[in-house]
Amino acid sequence: GMALPPFSKMMQSQTGYQIDSGKLKLDADGTIHDGFVNSRNELVINNFIVVNAPDDSSEEFDGQLGMPLSTAVSLLTDSKDNLNLSIPVSGKLSDPEFGVQSAINVVLAKVAREATMGYLSVSLLPYSAVLSLGRVAADAIEGSSINLDPVYFEPGSAEITEDGADYLSNIGGMLTEREALRLKLCGQSVAGDRLWLRDEDPEEEPSDEPVEPLTGEERDTLQQLAEDRGEAVMIYLIEELEVKNEQLFSCLARVDPMLDTQPQVRLGI
Repeated sequence: GMALPPFSKMMQSQTGYQIDSGKLKLDADGTIHDGFVNSRNELVINNFIVVNAPDDSSEEFDGQLGMPLSTAVSLLTDSKDNLNLSIPVSGKLSDPEFGVQSAINVVLAKVAREATMGYLSVSLLPYSAVLSLGRVAADAIEGSSINLDPVYFEPGSAEITEDGADYLSNIGGMLTEREALRLKLCGQSVAGDRLWLRDEDPEEEPSDEPVEPLTGEERDTLQQLAEDRGEAVMIYLIEELEVKNEQLFSCLARVDPMLDTQPQVRLGI
């Protein structure tokens, strides 16, 4: 039941974040033998809310974590508003690199990152076997920390498939359990949609002839198709899975007529 806001100054000096609220329960034990520390620390933090310090000094810590700390906190906080972490700490007391900064910046970042990605992997399996940190992904969705697997569509269609509905049920469950999470949805039209629009067979051998550029009308059609896909996913999450509207954000739909991938709605947390 120890209140955490009084430790905000220390938190800010090590991470660039301030503690807005939170109460800590700590269960720890360990040994010191021949100058070597080996300890186990089980933390439960209730109603833990962190905010960026006014000087924006959190970038270095976020870089170690791979996402904003506030995002990790939102993902790891359960339905009872508790955040649970198991943090082992070990090292030599004589090592100048071993100390408070090491324990907080390195160990906490590693545990929080692995716990966060582990939670996502378990929550979204088997539909989201590939997860990437948006900060390092080449195709990161702007404003997102974590890229999830997309929702896939058939060429020329904005109808959610059976597999897509199954996947979205997992996404919806995650969002309703953790209302602090925000999901960005980005519809996309690709090469398969171009072939559908021009009534071309995707199984045919590719020609050496250059692909004719889209006409204005064709681009408008594919743009609308991409927008319809994003809207279909948003409506499904709200009406079928009871996700709150304020948790969902659309981004500008994209048309890439040369991209050789399945038509999709990209998702980012």
